[in-house]
Amino acid sequence: MATEKELLKIKKVQALAENGIGGEKTNAKKILKKLLKKYDLIENDILSEDKEMFTKKLKQGHKTKLFILILSKFLSGDSFDEMWFSNNSYSKIYHFDATIAEHIDIEESYNFYIKLFEEEKDRLLHAFFIRHNIFGKPDPKNPPTEEEELAADKAANMAYGLSNEEPDIKKRLNSGE
Repeated sequence: MATEKELLKIKKVQALAENGIGGEKTNAKKILKKLLKKYDLIENDILSEDKEMFTKKLKQGHKTKLFILILSKFLSGDSFDEMWFSNNSYSKIYHFDATIAEHIDIEESYNFYIKLFEEEKDRLLHAFFIRHNIFGKPDPKNPPTEEEELAADKAANMAYGLSNEEPDIKKRLNSGE
């Protein structure tokens, strides 16, 4: 059986074989045929509605929450309700039933949203610094690039939606804290 990563590749090639244009489509069909032969699969295996058990090991935190939400998006009713997990102090192993196609969609979505989440998390941190005026003076010898200016503009726009609370240092000094 193909690994998860190999199944993702096969699914992408299959989509290109079905939806590509001209030589791209022809080439993808040839590659798909070779991949299916290599992993002893038939195209129906990927499209099969038969459920298999899959597992995903994750450290507890934001990534786990994201994974659960993605599972709920792709798995309906019983498949999601029957999901279970085992855990240790550092991570959880999620066990769920899905078709190969659902599993591939879940993994592709998870990888996409994790990458996007990390980018947005950095932008949120930058916005937080802007909102609370927590940053150093710009270096006149190294002006920001156009890309850095665009990122700063996005963060500045995001900053307006954040809380504007500031520490009341004078009040704390007077109260003796």
